[in-house]
Amino acid sequence: MPTRSEVEATLSQFVGEITQRPPIYSAIKINGQRAYKLAREGKQFEVPERLVTVYSLELLDYTYPHITVRAYVGSGTYIRSLGEDIGKTLGTGAYCSVLKRTSIDSYQLADATTIESRS
Repeated sequence: MPTRSEVEATLSQFVGEITQRPPIYSAIKINGQRAYKLAREGKQFEVPERLVTVYSLELLDYTYPHITVRAYVGSGTYIRSLGEDIGKTLGTGAYCSVLKRTSIDSYQLADATTIESRS
């Protein structure tokens, strides 16, 4: 079981420009075809790694085996892949059970309205 300081140290390793391999069920094109389409057809292929930017990772809560992290990332970053990579580095494995996008570009979740309030 990793300690809180080990989790924080691991998170810090993923801040900055990092290499990430997107999942096979992504919209990335492989030889002109979407990866998710090839994956669903059972074709064997590898999605190439690419550079992405992680501006910050803030540990909000840690109660083993669950961690809650606030991530501020650049375009093209796959959060679920980031979670898996963090779990591999910790030696525990990991997956995202909850994912909430709080902003994209200048749009903020806090400014959102419901469909019902617009009528």
